[in-house]
Amino acid sequence: HLIGLDFSASPHVQELLGDDELFREKAFEACLLCLRRLGESRPVLVVLDDLHWADAQTLAFMRRLLEANRDTPLLTLIMTRPTPAEHQLDWAEDGFAHRRLELRPLDKEFSHQLADALLQRIDDVPAALRAVLTDGAEGNPFYMEELVKMLIDDGVIEVGAERWRVLPDKLLTAHVPTTLTGVLQARLDALGARERTALQ
Repeated sequence: HLIGLDFSASPHVQELLGDDELFREKAFEACLLCLRRLGESRPVLVVLDDLHWADAQTLAFMRRLLEANRDTPLLTLIMTRPTPAEHQLDWAEDGFAHRRLELRPLDKEFSHQLADALLQRIDDVPAALRAVLTDGAEGNPFYMEELVKMLIDDGVIEVGAERWRVLPDKLLTAHVPTTLTGVLQARLDALGARERTALQ
């Protein structure tokens, strides 16, 4: 119910509706208890990706989780992008056993290695395709992966059972978005109406 799914008909939820603070407190307690019980029989891994988009309630829950379950076998993996609001996560290092790993953009050598891996099914990869893939990515591997998928969606790369091939005319006229958001938007735009509805 907290994340927007309508459970208002549930008797467990009905008695708390109207008091947001109490509702949140009870929900936190239930989640913490659930993870603690899991930790009694096995180690627990909690993975949170894209925490830079988290709201204040999610951050508050994570702090409570780390504080309340110090004595349980719990590993929390928190992934976030460096943003001006990164200070929101300062508490994650405050008094908690932790290790911070900073992932930097791929350098040219690693970008070329990733391009080789992504295009390994193509014989004689055109230099123009390799340049499109590596130059615009600025070391972002996700951009490179999604761009290859977009080029497949757009018919620039034809996928066969064993080998792939590049259509040079389509490569020359291909519109290549300059940002990851642009690539993802182009892929979404290419979906049919039913697929877009399902994704939405």
